[in-house]
Amino acid sequence: MLKRIVYSCFLISALLISGCSHIAKQQAKYPLSVYYYTQGDFVNLRAYLPEGEPASGAQLEVFDDFNRRIINKPLNDKGFHRFRFPSNKVKLTAHVTSQDGRKGRRYIEREDKDSLRKNTLWYKNY
Repeated sequence: MLKRIVYSCFLISALLISGCSHIAKQQAKYPLSVYYYTQGDFVNLRAYLPEGEPASGAQLEVFDDFNRRIINKPLNDKGFHRFRFPSNKVKLTAHVTSQDGRKGRRYIEREDKDSLRKNTLWYKNY
C-alpha cells in the first residue's frame, strides 16, 4: 500500500513538473498576452506586454484556416483592434508582434449562433 502511495505521488509530481515546464516554454516563445471577445460578427482584440501595459503600435496579423493572411494592421495606442469575423471562416489565428520583437498568439473561433440566443426555447424547434 505504501509503495502505491509513493508511486502515485511521484507520478503526479512528474506530471506537474512537465506541465509547468511546457507552460514556461510557451511563455518564453510568446510573452505577449492576447485576449479577444466577440460582439455579434465583430472580434475585439487586445494585446498586453508582460509588464501589463498595452502593446501600442504592435503589428497584428490574422490568418485563416488555410494559413492565408487576411489582416495585417498595427494595433492602436491602447493595444486594441476591432475587425469583422469573415463569414466563411471557422477558426482564425492572431499573431501579434510588438515593436521590440516580442510575440503573442491567440486562436479565435466563431461562436455557435444558437448559443448566442437570449431566450432559450422551452420547446423543440424542428
